[in-house]
Amino acid sequence: SPGLAYSQDVYGNPTFQIRGISTFAASAPPLIVIDGFPVESTFESINPNDVENITVLKDAAAASIWGAKSANGVIVITTKNAKSNSDKPVVNVDYSAFYKVSPKLDLDYTLSHASVDDIIDYEVNNFYKEWANASIPTDATTSIGRRTSVYLALTDAYNGVISDAEAQARINKMRGQNNYDQVRDLLLQNASTHQQNVNISIATRRSSTALSLLYQADKQIYKDRDSKKYNINFRNKTEVFKWLDFSVNGTLNYTDRNNSGYGLSGMAPYEMLVDENGDYIKYDYSYYSAYLNKNVPLENFPYQDWQFNPVEEMRSRNLRSNSILGRVNTGFTFKIIDGLTIDAKAQYEMLMNRSHNYYSDKTYYVRTMVNTAATWDHDTNEVVLNLPEGGVLDQSRSQSNVLTLRAQANFNRTFADKHNVAAVAGIETIDNEYQGFGYPTTYGYNENDLSV
Repeated sequence: SPGLAYSQDVYGNPTFQIRGISTFAASAPPLIVIDGFPVESTFESINPNDVENITVLKDAAAASIWGAKSANGVIVITTKNAKSNSDKPVVNVDYSAFYKVSPKLDLDYTLSHASVDDIIDYEVNNFYKEWANASIPTDATTSIGRRTSVYLALTDAYNGVISDAEAQARINKMRGQNNYDQVRDLLLQNASTHQQNVNISIATRRSSTALSLLYQADKQIYKDRDSKKYNINFRNKTEVFKWLDFSVNGTLNYTDRNNSGYGLSGMAPYEMLVDENGDYIKYDYSYYSAYLNKNVPLENFPYQDWQFNPVEEMRSRNLRSNSILGRVNTGFTFKIIDGLTIDAKAQYEMLMNRSHNYYSDKTYYVRTMVNTAATWDHDTNEVVLNLPEGGVLDQSRSQSNVLTLRAQANFNRTFADKHNVAAVAGIETIDNEYQGFGYPTTYGYNENDLSV
């Protein structure tokens, strides 16, 4: 549709924008209407196999029906209903499935840059420029931020930690290294989608009932980033009398996500992730090893390892979230006269989100947190812990409850085969309650036996 912008998040969930953003900080998601009701949930809660048609409203027609909520446009979704012209029940059972897989991320394209030799030559050249010397860490510098291995080799030589020849030997070894294969094997995976759907429908001339069951498993391009979705939809529409229709729809959706993946390493292409034995290669991340080794009694701290490896970080944490959506709506349609109907409908929607983020004490995040929170007596070198050893657990929960009541009169009639009159009038009330719960961070947590 012209004027409709489409994008996907890392989980493949679609995001639409119908009208432009008026300010840098503004958000412009359109209003989603499913079977006549505006919903708080996203497209993730919709079974695509249940969709019959989609209409995009982006002009005065949207405001005339949905008011101020339609300022960013409206996407109207109509789900499928079984149809039959027979008085006898007609039963249909449909099953569909597919598996889609994509190649791993093309690192040569995504991380397009100069050769390893050129990158190293550039870093060496910049290190010795006058402007760079002012920022070279010394053995009295604690925090250095993330610096490359070439920079640190030259820094160690500059501070006399190693000789110039040793620094050059380190750098020459890096010239023959490229971590792309290790990144592909240890941090990336083939993105894939596996979906199975069952649809059961029963229809007569006056009634239609449909039940759909969906299972979908998605893997993202990064390892340990995946999700599973389970969706149940129930729809019924019955002609109670010639002048009265009754409908009821229900949706239950559960999504579980694993967010533990690290993504791309953010490291220089010559910095390997593991050695020939598969052991992690550690790198200075925020703290300068030369300073720590010279000035800090590392043996007195709970964690002597102050270095970082992205693969270890990924494998030593469990970051999960899940969401539960329940939605039910029901209503009556009164057929007053030819062309005039009155709808009286109600909808209840509940959306609950939970997050459970666990970091073991093998992560750099926990090790440095516990170490830096400790009190170090510089005179006696005594170290007193202010946080316990062990993992860290962060949890949160939120819940939305939305009740919508809507009454609408619709008139659409053609006179003398050439004059058409259409009008809509209605009233709607929405009660939206949101609750957010933040749990205190749990320190010293052991996820294996759920203890502190």
